[in-house]
Amino acid sequence: MKKFISAKMINLADPRIGSKVIFKTDDFFAAAHRILNIETPVFKDGLFDKHGKWMDGWETRRRRSKGFDYLILKLGKPGHFSRWWSCKTKALWKN
Repeated sequence: MKKFISAKMINLADPRIGSKVIFKTDDFFAAAHRILNIETPVFKDGLFDKHGKWMDGWETRRRRSKGFDYLILKLGKPGHFSRWWSCKTKALWKN
């Protein structure tokens, strides 16, 4: 993903401008900070870490109780969403 989407828009969630995860409910399978990765997501067949299958992105445990998993991001720059916003889910295709 490019830092600048167009001449007038910027990726406010880019960690290179200071964006970071400031809270997450869970990140047992894959660290929450990976959700801010600007590189193209990858699937690494056969790669495991201490929590199981290695995941490129944020991955929580299966929830057995009511509620939702969520995280809170601190965006690196002030901004507003005047027209649209995009949330890429490409890394979730094998999940």
